[in-house]
Amino acid sequence: MDFSRFSSLCEELENTSSSLEKIEKISTFLSSTPLEQTATTVRLLSGKPVFPPELKSGIGSNAVKQALSNAVSLPVDQINASLKETGDIGTTALLLKKKNTQKQATLIAFTDDESSLSVPEVHEKFNEIAALNGSMSSSRKIKSLESLLSSVSPHEAKYICRLALEDLRVGVAENTIVNAIAKTTQVESSIVDRAFNLTNDIGLVAQLAITQGQTKLECLIPQPNRYIRPMLGQISKNTLEEIVSSFDNAICEWKYDGARLQIHKDGDNVRLFSKKPEDVTNSLPDVVESIRKYVNCEKAILEGEVVAIDENNNPLPFKTLMQRIRRINNISSYVESTPVCTYLFDVLLSDDEALIDQPLHLRREQLERIVKPSDRVLLSTHLSTNDISDIDQMYNEALRAGHEGIMIKNPMSVYTAGKRGKDWIKKKPLMENLDLAITGGEWGQGRRANVIGSYTLSCLDSKSNSYLSVGKLGTGISDELLAKFTEMLKPYIESENGTEIVISPSFVLEISYEEIQESPKYNSGYSLRFPRLVRLRDDKGITDIAPLEQVKTLFAQQ
Repeated sequence: MDFSRFSSLCEELENTSSSLEKIEKISTFLSSTPLEQTATTVRLLSGKPVFPPELKSGIGSNAVKQALSNAVSLPVDQINASLKETGDIGTTALLLKKKNTQKQATLIAFTDDESSLSVPEVHEKFNEIAALNGSMSSSRKIKSLESLLSSVSPHEAKYICRLALEDLRVGVAENTIVNAIAKTTQVESSIVDRAFNLTNDIGLVAQLAITQGQTKLECLIPQPNRYIRPMLGQISKNTLEEIVSSFDNAICEWKYDGARLQIHKDGDNVRLFSKKPEDVTNSLPDVVESIRKYVNCEKAILEGEVVAIDENNNPLPFKTLMQRIRRINNISSYVESTPVCTYLFDVLLSDDEALIDQPLHLRREQLERIVKPSDRVLLSTHLSTNDISDIDQMYNEALRAGHEGIMIKNPMSVYTAGKRGKDWIKKKPLMENLDLAITGGEWGQGRRANVIGSYTLSCLDSKSNSYLSVGKLGTGISDELLAKFTEMLKPYIESENGTEIVISPSFVLEISYEEIQESPKYNSGYSLRFPRLVRLRDDKGITDIAPLEQVKTLFAQQ
């Protein structure tokens, strides 16, 4: 199937507002898709051009702009100027490729109706780009993407650029694709959704649903080396009494200040996946060796938290762990300088026994049977009780040990992959809100092209009377509020560089967040983790914003 046909579907979906109509269009398209291309087509439609899905192309927005610049023989400044008008790299690619094609009409035969590439070929090209590593890999990736953009029509280039950034921008959510597969195959959507959460591969699910039907999807169980979308907890502002009252003999565990890992063991082969997910096996060879040594079964899928520790086994800051995980070179030196400990809290597969449909208290018992605790692999600190004083003591012990708090779990809960519910509750200290100034931002993309889509947040350096950035706010804001803020901020824009803007500090936002981290990315030296808008503080002046000293104090109190 030609990629041009896939691009035409994307164009139709982009111009369709009704979710039901989108489902109908996708279902019709899948019905006429060659069977052997179903999985690849659905993966691309979900915005995942590389397989397996935990792999990444390794192409950022600047690389896409450079590749497009090379493909259309225009400077990057001109790409940025067009991007400012369109708000979307795909639309920019379409417009500039059209102009370039018209200029070279005698040399280039491509039109929007022609294509030299099929859907599988585009998929293969992106996998080739993802495989480029080592010396000069960035420039080689740009060159490969440039070659791909040069060989397709303007219409196709629009979606090639978007796929490179894993964002098709056609208004198709995962649930839309799930429902389209269900409609095409007459399989219940809940069964399709469950299969997707157990495999993290919507393409595979589509292929199985079409070729083998509902019975096959119902029989799917966790498999080593196939990432499972994790069950999620939710933060509660309720008291311990209110949380525990809904559970019978609650299971409580320390909430470690680390990174969640999903660990797959298949004999001596061990793979580690982050929550994103990304394969972080190569970054943590010491964890791999510990799992081989201390997990006593041939096959297993485990979940845990990996924590960076000092010589006294005290937890180090989260950013230290992230520096370790993100290392590509000289990993062995980091194994020695930044040791880690893995705290296991769940098991989803033990040899050939799938455990996801067993209650948590039985999964915990199996975890205790197969794991031999050591100095680098431990079971999570665990308590089964409804005694509030015992839970409160555990909560304070976790905080004193330098961790985030505790998880309170329903002992009868099964593992609902990919879902967030009331069976797992996070209890952690609520951080004090901060009043911060808007000092910059970035123009949005797509339907948000004419509004400021994200904001740079800054505190006040009282010594120099200057503003120091502490993070960016870009999610959880309605379109209506973005439009209102944009009109409010336009008169205060001082300068623009591409989509980036500098704003004269004039407005104050009250911001909540999960924690404060040290960060060289912002000139305050700190960053807010998961900032959220509480409200516009139009009752406060710009001199009322949080001083840097307050940020430092809150960081220390953590």
